Amino acid sequence: PFIINTIFMMKSTILSLVSLVLSAKAFNKAPGNGPCRGPGGVGDKINNRHAYEIDEDECKAYCEAEPSCNGYSHSAAINEGECLLHGPGLAGTCSDNQYALRSACEGAEKTWTKPEDPWKGESWHSTIVAGTTEETSSSYSCFELDDDDHLAQCSGDACDFTSEDRLAENCPDGCAFVTAPEMPPEKPPHPGDIGLAGWSKPMPGACRGGVDGTDKVNGIYATKDTQTQTQCAEKCLSLAPDCAGYHHGPYCAIFGANIDLAADDEIWFASAGNETIITGTKENSQYICFSSVPNVVDDNDNRSSVMILHFGISLLLLGFTILSHA
Repeated sequence: PFIINTIFMMKSTILSLVSLVLSAKAFNKAPGNGPCRGPGGVGDKINNRHAYEIDEDECKAYCEAEPSCNGYSHSAAINEGECLLHGPGLAGTCSDNQYALRSACEGAEKTWTKPEDPWKGESWHSTIVAGTTEETSSSYSCFELDDDDHLAQCSGDACDFTSEDRLAENCPDGCAFVTAPEMPPEKPPHPGDIGLAGWSKPMPGACRGGVDGTDKVNGIYATKDTQTQTQCAEKCLSLAPDCAGYHHGPYCAIFGANIDLAADDEIWFASAGNETIITGTKENSQYICFSSVPNVVDDNDNRSSVMILHFGISLLLLGFTILSHA
């Protein structure tokens, strides 16, 4: 216990010193509720690395210590303090630096280097904070370093736009006009439910829990674009009775109590959350959400039912035979 306490004290001291040294990084809370999002709107996740059991002050200090970190999201209610650091290069790096996204890097058969433990990376197109998920309620807060870095800039000493319109012609001579960051590619909507037997009609959007249907649900998710809807549903059923439902889209995610323990860190990854029941969805045209699971009948029960049915039919036939000869 003494060694552990000493380590924690050293950690807090180091983070405090980092915060003091880098105090010029002034973060502001982004308007609205929910984790940070990029220029593409409420569904535009930002390149990040994340870890658990980190309080808000530590999360801020970690972001200050990363030169490329331009914002962070934090929830004290999730995973005893969930911290996400946003910015370019934070999800990991490719052995060929022309590839910024993990999917492109691995698709080109290059090597992707993940962040060091305890951090886990999520590779996304957008790299700057432009807003939040704008949810009715959320345990997450978003903090950004620059509230207009997602807009076009007029760069240089004493340079500013001469009009509210951030256009090149409004950037004075001697100043450099910098275009707004590239928007993420348009995301195609989900092709639609394939109608698997026994499953109820899905809700549109990504599954959420909590009183307002806006909170993260405990579960696991698969590597992007690796699971068909059928595979996603089968994975849920394989985790019965714990599975409470799933959503399908670019990522397949399975939800319910203790489901996070089924992660294998190869195809399926844990996404721990305080909620275990699906109560609503977050608007996202790429996903459909199933909030209930069909009753699963054991194969032995099926065989027993068939045997009983066959026995009943045999008795009926025997009865008809006896009556016909009476």
